[in-house]
Amino acid sequence: MKTAIVHAIAGVIIVVVSVAYYLKKETKLEKYELFSVKKLESTKMGVNGLDSFEYLGVEINKDSLVVRDRENFEQSALSSEFMSKKRDDNNKTIAKINASLSKTIFSKLDKYKPFVMTTRVDGKDFTATFVPIGFGANANNGYLVCYRKDNTLVKIERDFTEKIFFIIAATLLFKALLMGGAAYLQNKKRQS
Repeated sequence: MKTAIVHAIAGVIIVVVSVAYYLKKETKLEKYELFSVKKLESTKMGVNGLDSFEYLGVEINKDSLVVRDRENFEQSALSSEFMSKKRDDNNKTIAKINASLSKTIFSKLDKYKPFVMTTRVDGKDFTATFVPIGFGANANNGYLVCYRKDNTLVKIERDFTEKIFFIIAATLLFKALLMGGAAYLQNKKRQS
């Protein structure tokens, strides 16, 4: 079998299977994000209790805060455009999570759409779910944020990476066997 054909077949296998697993991973991520957002939205409306969440926070756009309410808020670690509801000093976890998320979250905050982010703090994985909130009719002024220890998103990403690694390794092994077999047969022909 020609070497170019073997390379092409291996490449096609890797690409096709990788795309299939990538689409499966994206579907899992979207389902999890939808689940997290729906859970927080139902809590916001009083359907479920708040006890299922480890930490809750509120992020409000600075321009939306009335002067008298500003004393209950502090500068957000997520964005200079937002203020965070003040927390007691013994809850450093949220501050660490927000500091970690601040590096990647800025492009999502101003869209006022629900989203989920994940980060690792002090050796633990946390998921932060953001659901837009507003004051007045159809206003988007900030987010209700749920922080909880959760490694679901990390597991989905890790599973995808592991599968792709094994697909590439198996394809390369298969390719090496084909090429080795072809070389063996070619050498055997020459000897006869």
